[in-house]
This record gives sequence, C-alpha cells and structure tokens, in this order.
Amino acid sequence: MSNLSDLLPVGASAKQITATDSGSGIASKKPVILNSDGTVAEVLETTDSAAVANLQTVNAYNANSSYSRVCYAATEDRFVLAYSDSNNSNYLVYRVGTMSGGAITWTTPTVIDSNAASDYIDIIYHNYTGKLVLAYSQSANDSFVTIGEFGSSPYTSITWGTRANALSTGMWFYTTLAEWQGTDKFVIQGLYIGGNWQGYARVGTISGSTFSVGTEITWTAAGVANLPSHQDMVYDTNIGDQMLLAYAVHSSSATNFATQVLTLSGTDVTSTTPQSVSTTTAGTDTIGLAWDTDLKQALLIYGEEPEDSYGIATSYVVVISTHAGYTTVNTPINFASVAGNQYAGLYRKGVVYDSSKKRFALTYLPSTLAQQMTEITVSGTTPSFSGTNTAVGAEAFTETVGSAFDSNSGKMVVVCSDKDASNYLRSWVYTISGTSSNLTAQAFVGVADSAISASAAGSIIVQGGTVTGPTTSVAVAENIGANIPWGDQTKANYTSRAAYGSDDVLIAYSINDGVTVGARVVAGTIGGGTISFGTDAVISADASVSTTRYTVVYDSTNDTYIVSWLDAGDSYKMYAAVVSLTGNSISFGGTTAIVTTANASNFGGTSSVYDPDTQRVIFTYCSTVDNYTYAVVCEASSTAITTVGTPAKIDSSSANNGYANRVSVCYDTTENKVIASYSYLGGGGTYYLRAAAGTVTGGVSNSITWGSSVPVISGEGTFISSAYNATDQRVVFSYQSATLTGYLNSSVASVSGTTITVGGTVSVITTGTNYYSSVAHDATANKMVTYYRGAGGPFVASGAINTATNTITYSTPTQLLSGTRNFEDTLYDPTTEKCILISSGASAGQTSCNIYTTAATLTGQPLTTGTKYYVTPTGGFSSSAGSPSVNAGLAISTTSLLLNGDS
Repeated sequence: MSNLSDLLPVGASAKQITATDSGSGIASKKPVILNSDGTVAEVLETTDSAAVANLQTVNAYNANSSYSRVCYAATEDRFVLAYSDSNNSNYLVYRVGTMSGGAITWTTPTVIDSNAASDYIDIIYHNYTGKLVLAYSQSANDSFVTIGEFGSSPYTSITWGTRANALSTGMWFYTTLAEWQGTDKFVIQGLYIGGNWQGYARVGTISGSTFSVGTEITWTAAGVANLPSHQDMVYDTNIGDQMLLAYAVHSSSATNFATQVLTLSGTDVTSTTPQSVSTTTAGTDTIGLAWDTDLKQALLIYGEEPEDSYGIATSYVVVISTHAGYTTVNTPINFASVAGNQYAGLYRKGVVYDSSKKRFALTYLPSTLAQQMTEITVSGTTPSFSGTNTAVGAEAFTETVGSAFDSNSGKMVVVCSDKDASNYLRSWVYTISGTSSNLTAQAFVGVADSAISASAAGSIIVQGGTVTGPTTSVAVAENIGANIPWGDQTKANYTSRAAYGSDDVLIAYSINDGVTVGARVVAGTIGGGTISFGTDAVISADASVSTTRYTVVYDSTNDTYIVSWLDAGDSYKMYAAVVSLTGNSISFGGTTAIVTTANASNFGGTSSVYDPDTQRVIFTYCSTVDNYTYAVVCEASSTAITTVGTPAKIDSSSANNGYANRVSVCYDTTENKVIASYSYLGGGGTYYLRAAAGTVTGGVSNSITWGSSVPVISGEGTFISSAYNATDQRVVFSYQSATLTGYLNSSVASVSGTTITVGGTVSVITTGTNYYSSVAHDATANKMVTYYRGAGGPFVASGAINTATNTITYSTPTQLLSGTRNFEDTLYDPTTEKCILISSGASAGQTSCNIYTTAATLTGQPLTTGTKYYVTPTGGFSSSAGSPSVNAGLAISTTSLLLNGDS
C-alpha cells in the first residue's frame, strides 16, 4: 500500500453537492463557504480602508442620547433601532435597518408601547434564542422588558410580547442589558433613583414571547456618594458565567470610574467588590465599553477632568482583564495619540469590536466639535491607536446614542443625536480598515471540484469526499548558508561581477595587488547545497594590471557567459570574451573590442544584459568624453562575439536627460524591452536618476531604439542596480540616494511598450550610509532580494512588491559576515530555488559566497501524506491552524485530501 487512499471505501470521492456561486466565481480546488442565502463563495481575504458612508437623517425630530439604542440581529442580518419618538408623544418605536451595498435602509417607525412616554432604552439581540430583548422606562419610572421576534423574510417586521416589570417598581436610569451567552437568559441592571441611589441587577429567562426573573440584587452600596451612572455591561467569555460592569461614580468620591463583575448561577446574580479605574475627578461620566472576543478582555474608554461645557474631557482607553470575581485594570493610554488630541467625549455606546480584523472602532467628539471615527488595536493588554482618524462628513457636533457591528458585511452602524440639527436622529455606516476573511468554521462547506463561473452552478466536494489536486502553503524561514570562498585566497580579489547560468555561476574579478594582470574568471558548480569553485582562468592576458569594471551575462541560447571589462591600461576601452563551462572548468574564445573610443567609462559606468528575444547582448556604458550614456548591441556565437553594433546614446534630447556616470540595465521578459537606469552623480540640479526602455533590433542593424527617459526619483542616485520581476511584471531599481546621505532605497515601475511608469513612493531598504546595492527577483518567494555593503559587513534584505502602490516593504536587514566586502552581487538559482550572494574584498581572503533562502510563505506545495490540514483565511490549506481554526481534512496522498470538516 503506497497511499492511505488505498483504505478508502469505493465511492468516498463522490460525496458532493451542486451549488450556485454568489457572483464572484470560484477557482478550482479552492475551499468554499455557504452563505446565508444558500449560495456559495470562495474563501478569501479582503482589505478595506477606513471610510464613512451613508450619512442620513433617520428621524427629523429631537432624540435624547439615553432614549435611543441600536442592535444587530445576526441570524436575520438586520439592525433594530429603538427610540423615543418626539414626533409621536415620545412613544417607544422601532425601525428595522437592512444593509445593502454599504448603505442601510430603515423602515418607517412602528409603535411598540403607547402607554406613556419612554426613556432609558436598551436593546440586544439574544443569539441563543434568536429573540430581541428590549428594556425601557416610562417617564423614568418603572423599568419594563418586552421580548421581540422577527416575522418571516424579509425580516422587516417584529412582534413584541407583553411588557412586564424587569426591576422593582421605581425610577430607573441607565438600564442596560446583556446576553448570558450559551443560555436562554439575560441580565438587566439599572440605577435606582430614590432613597437608595443604588445599582440593581437580576437575571431574566426567555420563554417564547415572555420572560421570568430571578432574585433582584444591589451591586453598589446605598447612598448618593456611591451613585453609579452611564454604566455599561458585557458578558465575560474569559471566565464564563459572569458579567463585566463599567461605570462612573457620579460624586466627589475618590473612585470616579470603576469596574466589577457580577457572577451568575441558575437564576441568581451576585455582586462583587469593585476595582478602581481612575481616582482623578471625573471630567465626564460618559464611558465606552466593548468586549474583545479574541483576547477575551474588554476595552474601556473614559474621560477625566479637565472637561469643557460639552462634556469633552481628557480621555483614555484601557484594557480590563477579568478573573473569577474581580478585574484587573491595566495601563491606560491617552487620546493624545489620535491626531494629537487628548480631548474626547460623547462616546457612550460608541465602540464595537471587529473579530475578523482584530480591532476596535470608536466614534467620539473631539474638542474641535467635528465628529470622528478612530480605531484601536490591542497587543497583550496594551491598546494603541491605529492612526486612522476619519471625519464623519459634515457632522460637526453629535452625541452617540448607539452603535452595532454587522458581522455579515463587516461594517459598523452608528446612530447619533445631532446637536447641530435640533437633536435629529442620524445614522452612518463605517468601514473598519484592515484585512478580514469570510471564513468561519460554521460556514465552511467543502472544496470546489473545478472552477465555477460567476453566478453559475458547480460541484462542491463536501465532508467525507476526497479532493484531488489541492496544494498547501509552507512557511520557509530565512537561512544563510556557510561562506564559500572563491578565487585566489592569497590575494585581494576585487571589482567582482557574477552571473548565474545553468546550475553554475561565473565570477569575473581583478587581483588588486598592483602587479597581477589579465581579465580573470572563476566558475562554480551548484549542487548538494553548496557551490564547488574550480581554478581561476585569465581570459585575456593582454589586459593590463588595471583591468576593471566587469560585466557578466549568461547567453541562454548558446549556454555560455559573456564577460566584458574596461582596460585602464588601454584608455578605459571596453573588451569582451565568450566563456563556456564544463562543470567548473573554463574555456574561452578570443577578445573582442566593444568600445574602441578612449575613456569609455570608469567607476560604476558599465552594465550588460542578454536579450533572449533577439538573442543579442547589450552593453551599456557612461562615456567620460561627452558624459552621455550609450548602448551597444552585439551578436555572439558559442565561442566569440561575431558582430558589434554602433554605440548609440540612450537619450540624446538634453544633457539633463542623457548624462550619466552610473548605469544599470535589466531585461523585461514580458514587454521584451531593455530597461536602463542611470544617473549623473555630482551633476546636481535636475540631473535626476532616470530610466528608459529600449527595443532591440537584431539582424544586420544590431541596434536599439529607446523610448523617452523618465525620472526614477527627483534626485541623484548611485550604486544603481535593477531587476525584473516577471511574476508581478514590475521593474525594481535599487540605489543609494544622494539626497538621503547614503540611504538605500528602491523604486518600482511598470512598463508598457517603451513607456515606463515609476511609482511615486520611494521604498526605504535601510537607513545610514550603505554601498554596492544589488537586487534580484527570487521567483520562488516572489520577493526582491537586495544584497549590499553596510556598516561592518554585507547585509541582505527582502520584500514583496505591492503592485497596487508600486512599493516594497523590506524585512529587517540581516548581516552575513563581519568585515568590509565590496561589489555585492545577488543571483537567483531557479533549480535550488535559492539566491546566491557574492562579494569581494579589498584584502586577501575576503571573498564570500553564500547560498541564501528567502523567508516566505510558499504556495502551491504538495501535501504531506498523513497530515491534518486546516483551511486558511486566505483560501488555502495549511498544516497549522489559523484564526479562525477550521478543519479541512486529512492528506491521504501528496495530491489528495479527505475532507472531514469539523467533525
């Protein structure tokens, strides 16, 4: 038996259903979720930017902040807004909101209770029973509860049960509800205004359209000095069977904000000792509270003095950790980190948690009186503002009366009382920034057997069936292989350049001893996780002791290398030769003059590339005679360069556009264009680092036609290197920025014909003074790898291209070796799927060669037989559980997955 699949019963692979795609299409062998409307969709992640939309007037009449609340009903995918309607005798009414396309549509108001005016309203959706629980007072007297139930689809009507007292007869303020999760119960609490001035609470049990209550308790000591206000309450999923309360102590007591838990058992609730949040005099008794379902802790927002006449105070956010019977108040942070403004207020019921994006969203009123939205993330017990601060349209002064998070659309709905519009009831929709997935364990249904077109029906393999053809993602850690010396270790090997061929590498270099002459190369064969270098060879004994500025390219047509160099002893003319390898043994043809004009170039002024489309080699150089950048097109056989074209300027339109003393060239295999980047270092003014795309013409002409050059940056650059990323179809320029005192930067460009479009944002590889930048595309990791000389030795960094912004975020650079190395080169080996990092030094024994593994998550990898796999939030399969953790199945071969879901 070679595979576990041999154990499968006949027909196991046939377990499948036919389902209709929701509208976006599904790729073959991709995991699929079942939507609430019965359609299916591919599991995927989406990234959103913060945005406010759909600002509207819900009710063009006065709305009190304590007399309006909103909740989200997850099963029906509807919002329910309950408020006291000042246009109808302040009777309690409701509206149902439906989200579609990022906008919410509210029904007309329907009266719930016309016995008297209502106030101090709260409403929750009870997920366990699928019912609505609505609490309210009438003229701040008796507190009532009624149970609501949606009608049939489209779920825009609600039937309310008979109201009943939830708390004792009396005057009640700040009534709050919370679901006792996993049960048919809820907890109600409120402030009794009267002789006791205490907080009360009790458990309610839902039964159909009615409810019963347990024993009522007090959770604060009697007396106005202990009077709680603006209290809020959430269920504690960390400990379970307890509620977390947060409130302001509305007095001059030392404890001005507090938290405490209410423990739950049966139909009983028990009070505990409160913990102080702040001992500074309260500036505002408005608080915001929300529960983090991932870290299982709460986020509290509160304000201290000083405050202004609008109740806007010096505000803080703090994480509240829970324990059995008590809380821990962690270190708060100041609102000063939000747009430099520490003053905020009116955020009661204005904070929600998005579990898919792992962040809180908060609406608040700053001292500018222009309503804002912001976001908060938490690491451990430390909150931090995301930096997102979004104005709410034309809203200048509002008081939040409620907010709710729509887990289906991933959006937050805020309802407010607009102080600038006669307290009209207003609402808006807020998109929380970040990345989220549509994956849940409950929604995962199976895997698409083949691609399904948008809105079409297709086959989904479900639990118990076998999928053939899925792949997995594998996380690969960064790894730097041992240093492999090359060249003559008794002498200083210098000015090296290298190229990768067919499982081998060729390095051209000089001996920097003032005596040794000749253009010199050494070859290495790749295998067994190392490189075996042979004996070096002098390919042109006629070259002087000052042979310098090599270029090396691989001719994939002839399986040879073409090496060029400048002979300083012969007026810096450019010569070249063809080199072929047998293992690491070298043979070579005769020397050919490429540029016969004196002073063809000097420091940093040469580069070459092979054009596989026309099978030509293009040499570029910066003339020290007229300062222009030139290109020469050459044809080569397997032993020699047979034809040398006429040197031509890359851009002759002006000195600003054509001058250079630094040049790099690469080849765009998609557009079949040569991409040259060059800069006139020391020119100043508008002698910018520029780039141009050229089209090679072979045949008799052996010429190249260049498009107009464009600036890469508005400044000079040096130590220029360039590479083409065929996966993302982008050119990457790596360079030392003359305007940033040695910083290594990169720019990303797209190419269409001979038109180059450079991204407007420069990506910083590293700060400080750095040299000899080189870049290559690691096609396995699909990252750009940059190798360079930094302070104290050579460093490497990598980063993936963001094609939407044409930027790269680089990893923290890793130092390979100690000691100065120069002329760093980055090569990519597609056979081993690793990079080769090569450098030379100014002293003997300083050559280096390291095989480098780029840190990446590799997709499309085979399964490991016998391994359990999970569905990833990005729509793949992994042997490690993600968040959420969703079982996929068991690999019964490297290409087959037996689905078992969460069974």
